[in-house]
Amino acid sequence: MKLYKLMSIGVIAFSTSFSSHLLAFSMPTGIPSPDWGSPNVIDRDSPKKPSSWPSEATENYYYIDNLNVSATDKDNLFGSPDLPRKTIPEGNLAAGSYIEIHNGPYNGGGRISLNSLGTVDNPVWVTGDNENKAYIQGDMVITGSYAYIENLFFDTPRKTLSLRCMNNICSDHIVVRNNEFSGPGINSGNTSVLSVSGDDLKSTNNIILYNNHIYGFGDTSADASENDYHGIHIGANADYTWILNNHIHNNGGDSIQVGAAQYSSASDTRRPNYVFIGGNNFHEDGENAVDIKGADNIVISTNLMYGYGQSTSSAGEVVVIHNDPTNVWVLNNTIHTGILGIVVTGADNAWIIGNKIHNIHALDYDSWDPTSFYSLGSAIHFRSTINSGAINNTIYDFDNGIQLASGTEYTLLNNIIAYRSRADGSDIAGGYKILEASNIDNNLIYNDGGERIRRSNSEVLSLSGYKLYNANCVSCSDKSPQFIDYSNLDFNLEDDSPAINKGASILQFSEMNSLYKVNVVSDLSGEKRITGNIIDIGAFESPNAPSVELVSPIAPSTISLNVLD
Repeated sequence: MKLYKLMSIGVIAFSTSFSSHLLAFSMPTGIPSPDWGSPNVIDRDSPKKPSSWPSEATENYYYIDNLNVSATDKDNLFGSPDLPRKTIPEGNLAAGSYIEIHNGPYNGGGRISLNSLGTVDNPVWVTGDNENKAYIQGDMVITGSYAYIENLFFDTPRKTLSLRCMNNICSDHIVVRNNEFSGPGINSGNTSVLSVSGDDLKSTNNIILYNNHIYGFGDTSADASENDYHGIHIGANADYTWILNNHIHNNGGDSIQVGAAQYSSASDTRRPNYVFIGGNNFHEDGENAVDIKGADNIVISTNLMYGYGQSTSSAGEVVVIHNDPTNVWVLNNTIHTGILGIVVTGADNAWIIGNKIHNIHALDYDSWDPTSFYSLGSAIHFRSTINSGAINNTIYDFDNGIQLASGTEYTLLNNIIAYRSRADGSDIAGGYKILEASNIDNNLIYNDGGERIRRSNSEVLSLSGYKLYNANCVSCSDKSPQFIDYSNLDFNLEDDSPAINKGASILQFSEMNSLYKVNVVSDLSGEKRITGNIIDIGAFESPNAPSVELVSPIAPSTISLNVLD
């Protein structure tokens, strides 16, 4: 039996909306733009309707309306508004085909299979009405190249839309945008609403999932059995997938799952590669907002994620990264109201940068162990991970700030860790060998009752006490960060904040530029990342940061050398 527990999210209310109108879309920080389509593949307008409509049919322009009393498929290959087709044409669709669908429901006998023969200049269009989406009840499978699937309403207890391989043809260069997927909230099954995958011989590639609303698949009620029903799953042999501006919530599994546990070997050629998750709203699913398993090159940027409790299949992590993925970037997200914030339990080159994380708490303090490096209520948790760290995050209202349970040589730079809610919790925690082997500096650690850095199960130090043990945290501060209004969750900095111009230089932005050809130039609020000439501490750069005069050291006039035999 699934024991799903969801804590109250009454601390703050977020207003969310799903727009059926496509607006100009700016790519979130750190996410590259697709290099195909003209001029902007995401916002591309659909073709104009033929001048022969409504009275005459036009080749490759299909008009479908199964509720029109005149609708027929007999001797009516394309249809028109005056004489519509009754069913959606299946099989091959010629380049430039336009399929306009009205009313419904349509199920194609259980599955609707479309194979696009589109080109970059003449894609295939499958579209419903923008204000009154066409109603699809059967599964839909899209294969082939260069197509837009938009303005459809899916209402089915089964998997609804798959971009995959069939009959030795895979999906590539497909845009799925402005659709709604509504589940009954009671179904179960280990599956996903929208799935992208290749096969053993070919990959599915260059897929864009934009501005879709997915909700109610799987059962998140207190007495539900585990069902692992995900909003979107990016599976085997899926390369270059963009998941942008979607609203996904109240599903039995994850909002987004990438990869699989069985792809944990770095040499496994099935691992999905280059998945970009940006500008989405994920909340209140049965497991996690984002679950990254065996995969490579993942960017999770500028998403709002909240409302994750415990279940038999989840510890309540908002974001979980495990099964040995590589090059994972969690950048400029807002994360709140979870049992755990971001958990990395096995990765290489996983970076948590520029996020706002707050209201992260365990549910049951009777069994909570403040001395453990694995206790719940942690904003950021690392274990069994290499070449990774947390940089320029703002962490507020938590039981534990950052935990380094196992692994080696972490980097913790430029973080604000403030206003811990548990007096017996920790701001930074890890075994002393892990802490001493890590690069920990330029963090601002503040709590009214004093900062707490845990070096072992039995030893907790203040910041000044911690500095005595090693060279770490030499430039760390225990001053108040001077947020503008932290009680109302405004974590921007006052002009006299001690966090301004006090950050350490970091190399990870250059690495992202090298990997993905992007310039990571803005913070969570869209402010330029460095407004003075030194980066600030925390997720928000002050727009009024003054430039600091950097003075080079004076060269010595005399140099003496002692040579030891």
